[in-house]
Amino acid sequence: MLQVKGLTYRNIIKNITFNVEKESCVSLIGKNGSGKSTLLKCIAGILKDFDGEVLLNGKDLKSLSMREIAQNVAYVPQLIEKKIELKVREFLELSLFPHQVKITKKEALKRVIETAERLGIEQLLERRMCFLSGGEVQKVLISGAVIQGVEFILLDEPTSHLDIYRKREILDFILNLKSEGKTLIFVSHNLEEVRELSDRVIVLSNGEIAKTIDKSDINLLFDREFQEFVYA
Repeated sequence: MLQVKGLTYRNIIKNITFNVEKESCVSLIGKNGSGKSTLLKCIAGILKDFDGEVLLNGKDLKSLSMREIAQNVAYVPQLIEKKIELKVREFLELSLFPHQVKITKKEALKRVIETAERLGIEQLLERRMCFLSGGEVQKVLISGAVIQGVEFILLDEPTSHLDIYRKREILDFILNLKSEGKTLIFVSHNLEEVRELSDRVIVLSNGEIAKTIDKSDINLLFDREFQEFVYA
């Protein structure tokens, strides 16, 4: 289980508390600036100067090293700001860094190839990241999270800036992760995707939880009054 208790970060996130059960998906929605991405970065250990607690299966995130955090949680950003010259194979090998003291280079390559084949990106392995399409990059980033061998995967608008076909590809990719037992936190403005993926939806407003929606009430997402409440 992933537990967030009273998480506060500067004046951006204010006393956030929620749990994510194993093998489930919780989605975060809210207008731009509501604190969604900052919250993910705190849970991922990218931002650590927060008040409150983040517990990964009972372990306090702040007590863990970066290697230990990376053995438990992976963060998939919305965009990569800089062009990466590495080949996809090399990038995925780097994703194994939490386990490098335990595996050989031969074993690392074996894991990369097996993961690429399982996720359908084996044809990209020798291509450079900087020459990939947006959808291909997202697949590689998500594959990097998978190859880390983590239980918790945090996804920050992974289908934004993609065409309709690529959005569907990436969403199916994520649904497959959920079916394999991964625990997900998903940030998106696409309410159709949120409905398809989510076991629970948390609405953020001005850095606070404004509302929580259970799966049984998921169609509330498409109520006009609710959408005005979230995004107006």
